[in-house]
This record gives sequence, C-alpha cells and structure tokens, in this order.
Amino acid sequence: MKPRPVITEAVRAHAARELPELARRYLKIGRRLALETGLVKADWAALHKFRIRSKRMRYTLELFEPVYGGGLSRLLSSLKRVQDVLGEINDCQTVLHMKAIRSEKRVQSWLKERRTRLLAEFHRIWQQDFNDEAASNWVALLRDQAAARPVVVDAESAAKTAEGIGSGAHVAEAGTNGNKK
Repeated sequence: MKPRPVITEAVRAHAARELPELARRYLKIGRRLALETGLVKADWAALHKFRIRSKRMRYTLELFEPVYGGGLSRLLSSLKRVQDVLGEINDCQTVLHMKAIRSEKRVQSWLKERRTRLLAEFHRIWQQDFNDEAASNWVALLRDQAAARPVVVDAESAAKTAEGIGSGAHVAEAGTNGNKK
C-alpha cells in the first residue's frame, strides 16, 4: 500500500512560492531555445542540456504532485513528451559521432533526417503546449492551485499532531489523500 502524502502548510506554501518561479525560468529557457534552434542548424549541446532540465522540472513537479491533486497531469505529460523527443534527438546525435558509422553514409543520412523530424516535433510540442498563453496558465496553476489546496496530513501524522508529538501542522482533512470522493 502506497503511503499517503503528508502535505503541511509549509510544503503547500513552499510549492506556491517556489514552483511558479522555477517554471518561469524553465519556460523562458525553452522559449529561447525553441526560437533560436532552426531545423537545419541547431545547438545540439543546448538541446541536450534542456532535456536534462526538462527531466529535473518533471521530477520536481512529480514530487509536489500531491499538493496539486490531478491539476499537474497535463503539464507532466507535456514535459515527458518534450523530454522524450529531446532524448531521441540526443540519441541520434550520439550515434552520429560513433566511429563505426562514419563510413555509413545511408545510416548517417537517416539519422540526420530523423533528428530533423524530431526537432520539428520539439518545435510543434513547444508551440502547442508551452506557447506564451499556455506558459502563463502553467505558472498561474502552480501558484494558485497550491495556494488553494487544503492542508492534508495522513492519519498517523494527524494522531501525532493531536498528541503534541508531530510538527504542529494544522490538519484540514486528516486521513485522506486530498482527493475528493
């Protein structure tokens, strides 16, 4: 059985304060990269770094998912798509640098074409899921939904708090995982 999350006022407040700014920085870098990266000539190292940044952003949001309930599912899905496409681009780039295929012109050509198609897919995903309007919505979601969520503490923590042993967090819905039935 998966343990129920402990969401204290401090965790909720931290999410509402820090995650919107983290998202703003991520989205700014992604927007710049999507605008500066052409389909023919691209900064492959910058794309790889952004893949790693995308992974970290996704994992951070997954960590705070209990604070947001189901509100992050679409954003997490979009981040995973960006991460996957950038990972495939990096795979193509890595293989292109292998000595074993340097003389294989057909393989090199296929990898370059695939890499270009994947780069176009990155641009499409970015424009669809992270355009300026969507980016504003993501930041607002991270700020507003965390601020609006009730504090949830699992039953054991609630009992300890009631006994004066716990952290002293105020319990809004003891014994639930924050989902409405």
